[in-house]
Amino acid sequence: MLYDEIFFPKYRKVRLEKPIFIIGHPRSGTTFLHRFLCNHSDEISGLKLKNMILPSLTMQKFFGGIVEKNDHKTTGKLYEPEIHKTSAGSYETDDAAIFFRFFSGMFSWIYFNSWKKYKSINAMECELKSLMLKKKFIKHLKTLHKKNNLGKNRRIISKLFSIAIDPVILKDHFPDAKIIYMIRNPKDAIPSSISLVKSIQSKLFAFSKLEEKKQIEYYKNLYDSSRIFYKNASELTNSRKTEDILFIHYYDLKDSFENTLQLIMDYCDIKPDKKLIDAIEQQKEKQKTYSGLHKYSCTDFGFEEEAIIHDFSKFYKFNS
Repeated sequence: MLYDEIFFPKYRKVRLEKPIFIIGHPRSGTTFLHRFLCNHSDEISGLKLKNMILPSLTMQKFFGGIVEKNDHKTTGKLYEPEIHKTSAGSYETDDAAIFFRFFSGMFSWIYFNSWKKYKSINAMECELKSLMLKKKFIKHLKTLHKKNNLGKNRRIISKLFSIAIDPVILKDHFPDAKIIYMIRNPKDAIPSSISLVKSIQSKLFAFSKLEEKKQIEYYKNLYDSSRIFYKNASELTNSRKTEDILFIHYYDLKDSFENTLQLIMDYCDIKPDKKLIDAIEQQKEKQKTYSGLHKYSCTDFGFEEEAIIHDFSKFYKFNS
């Protein structure tokens, strides 16, 4: 990073105007939307996994090729491709950059620090907000996006799960930010996200060999963290704080893709060129017949759909 100050000092002058943030509960369509816009709009620039593993431009010059060449030895063995495909050259959530730099944030909590017992769900919420909403995280992401945008003069786009716990904080750092909040039915998003976490934990720590009681306790913490995320989403949709936030429902991307993308482009002031228009035209037909390979069930993790409907009643009230 120090060498960057010597060899690439101009990154400091890069301006991040009207940045776009995609936030939401995991498995709510954030990855799809983020990658679609990054891959098909020349107006937008996002971070790839290799930018997060090698946050220094100097390191990227020397070791970027090595990271991509050995990508199959890391991400290919960590993620199940039918759940989440990734690679060094894939656009990824900025939460990963926070984890690599500080060993903190949302990923750190989910995979390493969410095993303990909490006195209450309020105690968990206080810890999550303290852990995820640090100014140094935003500062680090600003630096990464400035370096990645050096010489490109594009608008940056960031996908952040952790900020969904209190997205209003983004306006403190980016007054002209455009915030897209992805919403998905809890009874679909929660088991899907826990299934993804389970698959990774099984590879990291032989999770499946733990006694069932320990696994259920872990699932309960993940479930309660989802309650916190959805509670805050409910409060946002029922307040005046949503004037600068665009809420997009997961199934709108599937059932009304073209109209939803138009709504997003209008809100974000994205001028669609031929490349983006053609991509939307091609994708809208695929969306109608899309069916994920990832199969899961609430009962696999010790809870029923009826319990979700009860525990997330406020969300269903404001987002029916």
